[in-house]
Amino acid sequence: MRLPCEIVVNELLPLLRKSMADQLHSKGFTQTQIALMLNVSQPAVSYYLKHDMKQNRYSTDLDNEKIMELTDILLAGEPVSKLISGICRFCMSFRSYGVTCQFHRKQMDLEDECTACIVNVPITMHSAKNEALQDLRSAIELLEHTSDAVYLIPEVAIQIVRSISDPSSSDDVAAIPGRLVKVKEQLKHIANPEFGISSHMAEILMNLMRKSSTLDIRAAICIRYDHTIQNAINTLGIAHQHLSITYPKNEHFDANNKVANAIKDQISRDNIPKLVIDPGGEGREPIAYIFGRSAIEVVHQAIAITRRLNNH
Repeated sequence: MRLPCEIVVNELLPLLRKSMADQLHSKGFTQTQIALMLNVSQPAVSYYLKHDMKQNRYSTDLDNEKIMELTDILLAGEPVSKLISGICRFCMSFRSYGVTCQFHRKQMDLEDECTACIVNVPITMHSAKNEALQDLRSAIELLEHTSDAVYLIPEVAIQIVRSISDPSSSDDVAAIPGRLVKVKEQLKHIANPEFGISSHMAEILMNLMRKSSTLDIRAAICIRYDHTIQNAINTLGIAHQHLSITYPKNEHFDANNKVANAIKDQISRDNIPKLVIDPGGEGREPIAYIFGRSAIEVVHQAIAITRRLNNH
């Protein structure tokens, strides 16, 4: 059995050491000096400087800015405890948003929705937008690894959005270009998440965020809606609200704004639901919107619904 901490030791820490060694070397430090600063052997530093590390999700998410923060701690002669705290902070963030889970699933026979090492881990990131993107990427991966999630796909496909804590516009909300679509009985994304590419879902999320002063809502997902989904919602006891929306026939109107405006006008600040239902209408399919603190949270709720569908 391999624990997540072993993956961090084997995959993340060597990447951190190599990246810091590269930065220190670029500043003119010798291999011997770097070895003393990193508390490793000189041959290890030589290996780090001469060889490229294999690319993985850690190398994608651990950008130069974060490495510079750790390197600056070393150069400033700060206490070792501060460096340890910085490294542990990175480790916690990768665990919190499921990056470590990607490696763990490949090495262990884990259920898709496993959160064993994530529960009660504090969320600590250096950039609100990096936090949102990591959260969204991990949510996408989780949903793509859930085979029966295809039952959730509406005709317009699945979209997941993740906002920073205080968005001023849709540019502060990340989403999936092209949405999640069905490919050979599985959900797949065709492009990596970006900010500012989903004005419709962003407006829906931001309107609910503006309503809530007590709930920390930052994410939403849209899934199909019908009577079977309603039965699952009822069985799971998810607090929900049906919006009252009229879609006129043969008239030009902005259907997308209808949902956002209905949330603004019909949702009570004293009773914020975790799920909102657009009933649909002429040329408009019904859609369920799930809201939560993180993209991971709303995906887990969506998976709970699809599990309930397939158990009955």
